[in-house]
Amino acid sequence: MNLLDLLLALILLIGLVKGFINGFIYELAVVASFFLGIYLGWRLADTVAPKVASMLDTSPTTTHYIAFFLVFLAVSVGIFFLAKLLEGLIGIAALGIFNKLLGALFGFGKYLLITSVALYFFHKADAKFHWLKADTKAESVLYYRVLKVAPALWK
Repeated sequence: MNLLDLLLALILLIGLVKGFINGFIYELAVVASFFLGIYLGWRLADTVAPKVASMLDTSPTTTHYIAFFLVFLAVSVGIFFLAKLLEGLIGIAALGIFNKLLGALFGFGKYLLITSVALYFFHKADAKFHWLKADTKAESVLYYRVLKVAPALWK
């Protein structure tokens, strides 16, 4: 185990702890609001843009970006409040520990996937620029294991 392993383990541990603290519902809501916000922002920006244009004196491109952002923000806020409502119901039903444990698992998985994607691109660039010594990668317990996660999901 080397410094690279400690860095990777720390990143994954942060995901685990944050997931436990936030809970599954909140962690899922963050991911859902990101993707749903982008999708609905893209789909509804043209619908919202005329209303924005009537209130602001900006170029059509700027108006479109503002409309996208407003839709994204509205979706994110809506999902956040829905998640808080569901967390409250789960708290009443005494299922909070399951929410926390699933949150830890989901947070770990989310950080593992993000780290794997980042490591994948780093690995490709490192083949050209040689930022890490080959010995460091070879001695690492986690480097190649984490690296394989994202490509395994793409296949």
